[in-house]
Amino acid sequence: MTELEIASAGAPAMVQDGGRPGRMHQGVPRGGPIIPDLLRAANTSVGNEAGAAGLECFGELRLRSSGDPLWISVDGKPSLIEAGSTFVVERPTTLLVRYVAFRGADARGR
Repeated sequence: MTELEIASAGAPAMVQDGGRPGRMHQGVPRGGPIIPDLLRAANTSVGNEAGAAGLECFGELRLRSSGDPLWISVDGKPSLIEAGSTFVVERPTTLLVRYVAFRGADARGR
């Protein structure tokens, strides 16, 4: 089993998924990511559903992995993280946020 720890965050990082479109009549706002296309790209590049949960990062993020190797994607560019290693997500430079997806996430936020 793989575990992933946020070792440090230089700014807020939140879990986002595809949101809840079509539920406003029930009092549930759409929500979801600021840049939906980037979350979709991150998810589909590691084999997840487009609306699966991922991290929305506003600054540098350091992730530490343990257990099995793990496929991770930042803004649609996949990489393999080896067990016991630290992966650095650089702070956004051209856009407001970056999106990090992990293989195996689903649209229910697990």
